[in-house]
Amino acid sequence: EEVGRWSVHQDKERRALQRNSGERLFPNAERGSGYAVQIEGYLNNTGNGHTSELSLTWDRTGVHGGSEISFLFLEPHRSDDCTYLSCLACLADQSCGWCSKTRTCHHRLGVDWAKFCQDTPLILSPSHCQLCEEYRDCEACSSDQYCEWQIHSSKKGDSLCSRRGRVSGSIRAPQECPRACNR
Repeated sequence: EEVGRWSVHQDKERRALQRNSGERLFPNAERGSGYAVQIEGYLNNTGNGHTSELSLTWDRTGVHGGSEISFLFLEPHRSDDCTYLSCLACLADQSCGWCSKTRTCHHRLGVDWAKFCQDTPLILSPSHCQLCEEYRDCEACSSDQYCEWQIHSSKKGDSLCSRRGRVSGSIRAPQECPRACNR
């Protein structure tokens, strides 16, 4: 059930979330009870030096202003469905690991990943995911469904790989890549 959605453009805006039924957001506040919460925030990209901040507070104690929900109250997301299409999405689920060889997501405790990845261990840390910026050639970059190869005509050879959708006219398929000098 979605209990709130809005765009915030003001400093320190505060909004109370409430269920459509009027019932408390977290009706059972007893130790051990849990709720799945999804919060999405987008960084301030105005380039004016301001930062973006998002916090979630809970009025569980009745104290005015509530108390911030810190990492002590949270646990990582886990599921049995490891069908994510990117390394970072896969590793956001603590039950899953990424096979870089096949670019597929697998259950960490399952045995099926071994036959697909062969000698390649699963990636379990987001810092080991291949980022678009790390690709050095057009074919590898444009083969990744989340990346695009940008060719800047102002300087010869000034090309780079970035997240898809940033620049119109970028190369998004290997067959569109210019021929390499050694071919």
